[in-house]
Amino acid sequence: MSALLTLDIGNIDKVSSIISETKRMKIEILPPSINYSSHDFLIKGESIRFSLSSIKNVGAQAVENICTERVKWTLMLIFRILFHE
Repeated sequence: MSALLTLDIGNIDKVSSIISETKRMKIEILPPSINYSSHDFLIKGESIRFSLSSIKNVGAQAVENICTERVKWTLMLIFRILFHE
């Protein structure tokens, strides 16, 4: 289902229909998360994490910037932990 949702990311009617079917199948749709979501719909255990790209008025560049900054922040946090800064 995650792949189908990602495939139709730009078509709100298809995404809505697939989400309805997913819920009918008792598969949980997790809300979008600034910390965990990406451009695509992601599988998280038995659930599907909502895509940042499917949020109205959030463009591809914004999603790319969020993901890039998140990686930088994670690396900086690891560096601080390793070197106790």
